[in-house]
Amino acid sequence: MLGGKYFYDFNYQIPAVALTSACLVLIAAQDKNSIVPLASIRTLLLWMGSRSYSLYLIHFIALYLSFEIFYRLGMPSNQTGIILLGVMLLLGLTEMSCQWVEIPLRNFGVQKVNAFRARKIIEAGRVY
Repeated sequence: MLGGKYFYDFNYQIPAVALTSACLVLIAAQDKNSIVPLASIRTLLLWMGSRSYSLYLIHFIALYLSFEIFYRLGMPSNQTGIILLGVMLLLGLTEMSCQWVEIPLRNFGVQKVNAFRARKIIEAGRVY
């Protein structure tokens, strides 16, 4: 509904989010632990940031599996149990994906790039 009563408020929400995000980035760029002063929360956020792509890819699968497990076992489907199982599956599958897929592929890519750079350096030193 393009002309609804909330349409005009929406025009101010996007710039407000952009300005707030820019301010947070500027504060974080100072690297003085102003945004997240607690070390334990910072550690959790750094872990999530290092595995954000795996979290993004796996979150739907984990929640689907938790729904399916509750359904197949005939358990009553309460939201708390499904969410807890989904979060546990998400954390486990994310860590497995990171350790067994992402890190080995990243290392493989680094080896290929280093070999390519070494070959270019050797070729650049040849006289024709």
